[in-house]
Amino acid sequence: MNRSEIRYRRCRRRDLYAAVRLILRAVGELRRRTGKPPIPWRPRSAPAAFEHLRRADPTTFLCAWSGERLVGFTGAFVRGKQWYLAYLFVDPRLQAKGVGRELLRRAWRQGPGMTHGLGTFTYNQHAVGLYTSFGMVPQQLITLMEAKPGSMRLPEKTSLDVSTDCTADDIAWINRLEARIRGYPRAEEWGFWMRSDEYRLYLLRRGRRRVGYALVGPRGEIAPLGVVSPADLHEAAAASIRAAADEGRDLVRFFCPNGNRELYRYLNGLGFRNVEMLVFMADKPYGDFSRYVPATLAVF
Repeated sequence: MNRSEIRYRRCRRRDLYAAVRLILRAVGELRRRTGKPPIPWRPRSAPAAFEHLRRADPTTFLCAWSGERLVGFTGAFVRGKQWYLAYLFVDPRLQAKGVGRELLRRAWRQGPGMTHGLGTFTYNQHAVGLYTSFGMVPQQLITLMEAKPGSMRLPEKTSLDVSTDCTADDIAWINRLEARIRGYPRAEEWGFWMRSDEYRLYLLRRGRRRVGYALVGPRGEIAPLGVVSPADLHEAAAASIRAAADEGRDLVRFFCPNGNRELYRYLNGLGFRNVEMLVFMADKPYGDFSRYVPATLAVF
């Protein structure tokens, strides 16, 4: 396959499932090379989150084609002063040949005060090198941890009340809180999550006072989770785990920031096991991990 034959264009909705299959090929080859088992994920269509992000930021969702074959895919989004890379994957036969770099260059956005960030696998060393060449460096290790409620030690009941009845005022409060603890708000994603039947929002209160929130996704991930005070993070995690178990979730997952050692030890003590080691990279530090547990790699 000749690199000069590659054509780049905006990603269309009908390209997204081909992009998912490309992701599976690229990640599968990476895991094979590094001695890891294949990921147990075989979707029959592109997840709705792909189309949400593409529709919200169409100029930074790009595909690379060789003839009729999709050989590269990237997607990034801008929320205020935050540019974030959600996806960058290249066909294994064209990796380290400039396709990924060209996709990243085309999706890159620069402006006064703009920060750039992403999440990736720690063992994806070529990608880490590429992102470093664009000025992004490792900021935080993140461990994907998971447990089955039936085989873990269920947390004790907490002092927090968990509500799933959330108003527009509650969502506005979450966005204001995320501006402080995540670094940037993201009204677009909260709008998508609230419209989707695949996500469940837990609003956490002590009495009448809101102290935090947690979002449970389609694969059992409690991601993101945020609190006003670091002192409430463990109780927020415990209340969310109990609520997810009460709903019959067969798997619960966290993207635990390793800088929060107490949360890591707490989840480990409940019986959560380590699944993947990930890294958050950025050209400027952001995120208060004493109060914030990230969402998936694609949206932080």
